[in-house]
Amino acid sequence: MGTPGQASAALAAGMRPVPEIEWPIKLTPRASFHLGLAALVFASPTVLDPADDIAEYGYVTVLTPEQTGDHRHEDQYHPPYEGACVVAWFHPPTLDQDYSIEFSCTGVGGSSFTLDTGDGAPEQQAVPVTSGYTTTAGVSISRPLHPATHEWFHFTLSSGGYWKLTACEIAML
Repeated sequence: MGTPGQASAALAAGMRPVPEIEWPIKLTPRASFHLGLAALVFASPTVLDPADDIAEYGYVTVLTPEQTGDHRHEDQYHPPYEGACVVAWFHPPTLDQDYSIEFSCTGVGGSSFTLDTGDGAPEQQAVPVTSGYTTTAGVSISRPLHPATHEWFHFTLSSGGYWKLTACEIAML
């Protein structure tokens, strides 16, 4: 069986060095984790297609000119399933460093996103209305992190309206 010293030496010999971290860490539906540091968890998406880099919550129907009563096509946006969200998990490698977690998404104008970290103070971000018709607009919502422990931190993003996640970026400040 060997001694504890031999076991430690064998384990050390088999371990590879931890690779250098390239900042910022960008997570997407296609690349949804960074080993040992960060991951995205998609809860109840309507469409999750890593091959096409799509995470979509809710769905769109296209109304024809006959349905709208005038000479234009119109997109009709439907909300996601109840409880649908994306959760970003992050394990900070050092405690003496501040970080920023930023989500980039597209939402329906007039709706809003909620970013919750479980600290009792969820943050709201409104999606701007870009025209008289119901349209979508890009939104970025971020939160700083000042870790005091080496635990996993979670950031939950949700919306009551149709939305798509583009990316989640974790940066050192």
